[in-house]
Amino acid sequence: MKKTTVLILGDVVGPAAADYVASKLWNMRKTLGADIVVCNGENCALGNGIDRENISKLLDGGCDVITTGNHVFKKPDARTILEDMRDVIRPCNYPPEAPGEGYVIKDIGACRVLVINVMGVIYMEPLANPLRSVEKILSAAAGKYDISILDVHAEATSEKLAAAYHFDGKIDVVFGTHTHVQT
Repeated sequence: MKKTTVLILGDVVGPAAADYVASKLWNMRKTLGADIVVCNGENCALGNGIDRENISKLLDGGCDVITTGNHVFKKPDARTILEDMRDVIRPCNYPPEAPGEGYVIKDIGACRVLVINVMGVIYMEPLANPLRSVEKILSAAAGKYDISILDVHAEATSEKLAAAYHFDGKIDVVFGTHTHVQT
């Protein structure tokens, strides 16, 4: 398998940031040789949350997968976005009856990329165990992907680090979002 270059962006906060990313991303992808772009866009709408206009800007602008987090359901059209746009995912540890999915497998030609979104529970909403939720997806998707990426949307950097250690050797890329500090 050839080398795959992954570009990760996050957190995109507000419509101005979505406009900026959309205006620059295709050139950045070309310059960096990015094969896939994963972007946390859960705050791309005015205020916070997601809306169709700004999610569409990010997808049209070069994002392949948009992850979200605790603000995903703040706007009225979030439910239909998650049901209609397979490349926009919500944390996988939300209840199963929540709209959308917590992961997606993207075929980027040279390989299949599994992208998972999970939310931490320390100082956050009381959701299902993040590690077990991700393990269920890894088990269900076994053999269906070549590369795996995990966005840990969490308040505590220690929880993000714990996920990275727990999935060492099982997930290729683990990154953290939410605190608006790169982790």
